[in-house]
Amino acid sequence: MSRACISMLSLFTASIQAPGDSVYRWPNVLGTTWMFDQGSNFGYLADKNLIRGPSPDWALGNSQSPTLTFDVLNTDTKKSSYKVRRHVREPHLGASAFPGTLVLEGSTASGMDLRVQHAFANANLSGLSVSTKAQPTQTTVRFNVSGSAPNATVSSDGRLVFDQPSFRGAPCFDRTEFSQGSLLLSHQGTLTAELGAQSPTTSFSVTWTITANNRGAFSAVSSPIRVPAGHSATTSALISTTSAFPNTTQDGSEIVIQAVTRWDAYLDSVLNTRATSDYDMSWATVKSVMTLLGNWRFVPGKANTGVLPSYTGYGSGMWSWDTYKQAVGMVGFIPDLAKDQLRLLVSAADPKTGHIPDKIDRCGVGGGCAGKPPLLSWAVWEVYVATKDKAFLAEMFPEIVRFHHWWYVNRDVRGVGLCSWSEGMESGMDDGARFTNATSVSNQTAHGFNFWSVDLNAYLYNEKRVLAAMAKELGNSSCSRLWTADADQLLPRLQATFFLPDTESSDRGFFQDAYYNGSFLPIRGCEGYAALFCGVATSEQSLKMAAVLGDSTQFLLNFSVPTLDKTNPQYNEHGYWKGPTWLDQTWFVYTGLRRYAAQDVMSNALSALAAEIKRRVFTVGLGYSMNDTTPLNEHYDASTGQPLGATHFSWSAAHTILWATEPN
Repeated sequence: MSRACISMLSLFTASIQAPGDSVYRWPNVLGTTWMFDQGSNFGYLADKNLIRGPSPDWALGNSQSPTLTFDVLNTDTKKSSYKVRRHVREPHLGASAFPGTLVLEGSTASGMDLRVQHAFANANLSGLSVSTKAQPTQTTVRFNVSGSAPNATVSSDGRLVFDQPSFRGAPCFDRTEFSQGSLLLSHQGTLTAELGAQSPTTSFSVTWTITANNRGAFSAVSSPIRVPAGHSATTSALISTTSAFPNTTQDGSEIVIQAVTRWDAYLDSVLNTRATSDYDMSWATVKSVMTLLGNWRFVPGKANTGVLPSYTGYGSGMWSWDTYKQAVGMVGFIPDLAKDQLRLLVSAADPKTGHIPDKIDRCGVGGGCAGKPPLLSWAVWEVYVATKDKAFLAEMFPEIVRFHHWWYVNRDVRGVGLCSWSEGMESGMDDGARFTNATSVSNQTAHGFNFWSVDLNAYLYNEKRVLAAMAKELGNSSCSRLWTADADQLLPRLQATFFLPDTESSDRGFFQDAYYNGSFLPIRGCEGYAALFCGVATSEQSLKMAAVLGDSTQFLLNFSVPTLDKTNPQYNEHGYWKGPTWLDQTWFVYTGLRRYAAQDVMSNALSALAAEIKRRVFTVGLGYSMNDTTPLNEHYDASTGQPLGATHFSWSAAHTILWATEPN
């Protein structure tokens, strides 16, 4: 290990005070929760006196999860037998979860100060660093690592090997490759000069005596280590979650340092580009990065990785429209993963029709309901704008074109160039009020509900605009002109078909779904937000819609805009898509208002409404205030900001980052 690395390890106290956006400025942002990183399917939890894990996300909290405890003994003290000394008192190691690393620190059972740190190297390997605090006099110490794990045994090469639970919902994880994990203790360590000591940093060799019984309990005790006065001693370990131990020259201490450096860069990317405001967004932004990378997972046998919506509520796979939003939120701090998850999704497209499935499971197999909204073009374009990766744009362009045409073949029931959802889940708004009394219709190739959907057609209009921009960027001007002409032809039809002026006030109106006969569904909901987000509305229509959105009896509720007009009889504050706030939809309407504010001479009202919507999210929502450890959730009570649904929700995190890093 380099001297620079050793110095970083020994200066933990100083690093907490380090300038900039070091991970050590952000302890326990998510409280006591499982940590995942680098696409690993196996998590770790720092608790008082111990670290739990590795535990797969499908078996968190399982009584069979491995546990690791740590101690160090000063063998120069009276009654130096480890077995005698370890029962003198209980250890007092406090647990902290920083972005990308777990830390135990405090006094051990033997009375010495100890610090343990854990971090991920990659999806299947993590590292541990175990360090004593420097003493004023020379000491002789022994490290001890003990705990329990299912069927723990000692292998012929000195590893502690243990069983891992299978995942019956994903056969690719039932393979022998993932049936066992192991702990490998390092036979090298370092002595680091502290407390004014002048001698250089040196290394030492160490051997371990490892025992395991038939109940899964194990203990590993090091050989004696002579530590000069004013020095700390550090040893390390590697933890593998595959049966075959990785071939690596890294040690656990190096892995920890590299992980902290990597996470410092993530935080620097999102915190040093943040928008200014009179309320704090940094806490929620750090929490959002931790949430998204905590849901990152590798898929066995696939070249690309993906991001779960939530490992606590949606652990069966990666959903398509979640992936689109996640990619846009992540491109600013981890662009390769933004592209990677889009590629993973596209890899499951139907080779004949181009249809992209609702979701892919943990083994990369497509499935789920009929599909999800056509937002791939938006996501790819935003990733391209951020990265300027023209090869990625060229790779995605034909996939977007094929899926775009699929909608008109399969969802244009009347054959007039307007499309309908075929089921609530296809829209992403599963139980939305507009689907309550819907009936299905079909022709020879297409089927859908008996009304045209404003959000679907707005997305498809925007996709034409984006495809025109992509084609131009790729050097195909004639193709670009065709897509532009297609969009120009569609736009006035959407403005006429889906906008319903208020009968009681000429300065109000809303975009709503429309029946085939030209009448409107009597429902104002978040589907109408797409008209602003996609640029469908005229300037006049945007102002009229803003007047409705700013009404505190209908849409501008105490926390945020709901998914359904509060005066609608179906409104339910805990009703999934019949009332609660979903932050993706809040971000869509917010972005749409800002879009029109930038181009309208009467922009003050639009700008003020957008700013107020954003302010309420960050000042009212649970989990957004400084030191609030509440996870970011799937949706929220629109009036109170009370979290609802799944915890650690990825697209809520993605849109939080977009708010926090947008240009002023």
